[in-house]
Amino acid sequence: LTPPRASASSNETTFVNRSLSSAPVWRVAILPIPTRRLASSETSEMNHDFIRAFVAANPTVMVTDEAVSAQALSDASLAERYDAFLRGYTITGIPNPQLLADIGRALHVDAIIQGEVIEIIQRHELLDVQSGETLVTIRYRMTDTRTASILWEGTGHASAGKRELVRRVPPLPELIAAAEQEV
Repeated sequence: LTPPRASASSNETTFVNRSLSSAPVWRVAILPIPTRRLASSETSEMNHDFIRAFVAANPTVMVTDEAVSAQALSDASLAERYDAFLRGYTITGIPNPQLLADIGRALHVDAIIQGEVIEIIQRHELLDVQSGETLVTIRYRMTDTRTASILWEGTGHASAGKRELVRRVPPLPELIAAAEQEV
């Protein structure tokens, strides 16, 4: 598998688990991004952008989008278990092999890809002393549902200062797109 990349940058961190290359991945499900910091329409657009880049880099891999994946998880009564897993995994970093295997069977996939917004910082200009600035960090992680191993992880960072004519925080959608280019 080739991680999706639109451009090279020093603002990107990527991990590829080369030791698992003997287990081919033919089917992947993209799961919804938790919407704690963004509107669901924004995270859905992030996933669609990611899917386009992923398919361009891996044309032989079948991809299930987040809406179909979410419905399949719900139909299989796995949505609440997966939500609890995400909360715990964020803290411990320990995968749940049984749950991942159950998800793989329910979605008919070899791996899942989960995106997350790690950080959004917005600073507004204050009395001409400090300029407006927005910083965004996003991450996507591909996990093998058969082995519970992380196959690939990419983190992208983007930032922008105030606009010259308008002293306000730069628009978040522009920065999300820039951070996605780094993943």
